[in-house]
Amino acid sequence: MVKAKNSGNVSTLRDAGLEAFVTTEMNRAELKQAPYNPRILSDQQRRKLKAGLKRHGLVSPVTWNRHTGNIVGGHQRLSVLDSIMGTSDYRLTVAVIDVPESKEKELNILLNNSSAMGDWDIEKLTGMLRDGDVDLAGTGFEASDIFAMLGGDVDENSISQGDIEAAEERYRLIRDQYDKIRGGNKEKNDTSYYMVVIFRDNADLVDFVASAKLPDNRYQSGQDIRALCALKKD
Repeated sequence: MVKAKNSGNVSTLRDAGLEAFVTTEMNRAELKQAPYNPRILSDQQRRKLKAGLKRHGLVSPVTWNRHTGNIVGGHQRLSVLDSIMGTSDYRLTVAVIDVPESKEKELNILLNNSSAMGDWDIEKLTGMLRDGDVDLAGTGFEASDIFAMLGGDVDENSISQGDIEAAEERYRLIRDQYDKIRGGNKEKNDTSYYMVVIFRDNADLVDFVASAKLPDNRYQSGQDIRALCALKKD
């Protein structure tokens, strides 16, 4: 094993070939937008990102490819920072890589791919949100985001501890129903045994669930749907 210089017997990610960047200070104008960048930002998302950057600052560097001059990760953050600064004439520290454009495109997708970032542990998340020291405004979430994630609805722009606890309990009930439906299926990532049904809107979904006398949650048993279809045929 290669040992890091001046670090005793502790190896480093760079020694292992897993730290593929260096940092340097550059002028914003030197960082080109990648013309193929597939990421978009809605007005609401831009507002949240802007509020977060104003509150916390830039806490991780933008990634730039020396080989092409393109930004690899951080297009939206830079765009919002331009707005905050009121100019694109400023200096910042960036993470520099040097790779062919083909690999750059792979990294552009990977760095923004939610499928490679894991999911929320809802119980831990709600536990953090109940922490009196955590301000919801500083997380990028709104009350509606939390309730949508937990399968509920909210009409206000604020969220109380009681709201979070109620939503968390609703999540537990949904999760228990989901586990019951999955039954003996041992393969967690097996998606071959379920289907997605799309309704016109939430009101249509609520009406269907009530009319069919199905459990009020996002996961429905295939047996229940079979029974419902059989009744309709009669």
